[in-house]
Order: sequence, then structure tokens, then C-alpha cells
Amino acid sequence: MDRFDDVVIITDRVLRTKVNYVHYNPVKAGLVLNPEDWKYSSARNYMFGDHSIIEVNTKWDFEFEKVFASGRKS
Repeated sequence: MDRFDDVVIITDRVLRTKVNYVHYNPVKAGLVLNPEDWKYSSARNYMFGDHSIIEVNTKWDFEFEKVFASGRKS
């Protein structure tokens, strides 16, 4: 088993990249078509302000649709 890489997150860009990576894991694994479809994902928080599973506090105004427009499936 490979060891994970730890990265110091010092910019909003790096933080967004890491959040995107985590949100897309269930999609890459073939478990859902879109990040927001994964029940335990915070993707819905960022996209729709849905805090029904977990409250997520963000320090940036994340434009999820623009970020995922090219990768989302219908």
C-alpha cells in the first residue's frame, strides 16, 4: 500500500485542488456519476448550500459549476 503524500496548503488554489480531488474520488471509483451524488460528500455543500449531512465552513466563494462543468456526467 502506498503512503499518502502530505502537502502544506498555503493558497486557496491548492485548497480548491485538494477539495476537488476528494470530491471526485467516488466518481473515479465508479460509485456515482457526479460528486454531489455521493451521500457523504461535501460537494452538495459547495454546489447547493446543502448542509443536511454536515456543515462545511468555507473561506472562499467556490464556483462549483464552473470547476466541474467539463468533468460532470448527466
